[in-house]
Amino acid sequence: MKSKSIIINWFEWYLVDAPFFIIKTFKDILVFNFNFFSIGFLFKTMFCYWHNYNWFHERSSGPLNYINILFGNFVSRVLGGFVRFLTIIIGVVSGFSLFLLGGLVIVAWILIPFIMILSFILGIWQ
Repeated sequence: MKSKSIIINWFEWYLVDAPFFIIKTFKDILVFNFNFFSIGFLFKTMFCYWHNYNWFHERSSGPLNYINILFGNFVSRVLGGFVRFLTIIIGVVSGFSLFLLGGLVIVAWILIPFIMILSFILGIWQ
């Protein structure tokens, strides 16, 4: 087995291994973001009661009490849906921001050597 030059090894690391590592790291961060905001679970339980607050009516209670309980359960479901929807939106926005940040890091990783060489050349000419 013939060993490679250190320069070839560096280019292979810089242009192949490190970008794949950065992509894998940002994929793990996106999965963590999805799990942190519980986006899948919140979609499944979108209109469940808020903190499982629900009221039951008794057989002997009148129609006014029944309407009151019905309204209370409806408000609990609407509140639960609103808070869960807001949490999902925040999770999706943060996930999209992390996705854009990952793309920016990859582009910056590839362009930094060229920017350094260009800055060095422009610094000498001035």
